[in-house]
Amino acid sequence: MKSIDIIVEPERVDRYKKGIKYSFPNCAAVILLRTDDDKNILVDTGGYGHQKRVVDGLRRKGLNPEDIHYVILTHSHFDHNANIYLFSRAQLIQERWLVSIADGKTIKYGRKEELPPIGAKGIRLIKTPGHTEDSISVLVRHKNKKYAIVGDAVKGSLIRAGLIKREYREF
Repeated sequence: MKSIDIIVEPERVDRYKKGIKYSFPNCAAVILLRTDDDKNILVDTGGYGHQKRVVDGLRRKGLNPEDIHYVILTHSHFDHNANIYLFSRAQLIQERWLVSIADGKTIKYGRKEELPPIGAKGIRLIKTPGHTEDSISVLVRHKNKKYAIVGDAVKGSLIRAGLIKREYREF
């Protein structure tokens, strides 16, 4: 693995009105993986209204949306997938599905335990249901260490409390 980069930091805005919690707009972290065989992989695409942040973050790394080969969605919530339309040349991987974003051609993997192959050395997908039934996590080897990109499988309150740092943690 050449690099792991945070393209967009996660953002959550909670507002309270008459005892009701409103959490909008939200944006999940957008992570760029660059493989040794020159594949550009994006994990999650961020939330609605944050497309400029995603595109600007890619440009800071010398990339455009059409340079992304794969998009992996950790799960189907809007704060993770709202900008999928930006990546028309990419293959989408979401739980048991591999989808060509450009033409909609879809492959569904038959057994529940099967996940689409990513086709890149040093990356493995695993199912991590809990937050949602379709949640997956991305395991990555980089510089002789292993990292997990987990979407919403780790509570934000643990990060805010300092129990888990907002950085890649070795497992």
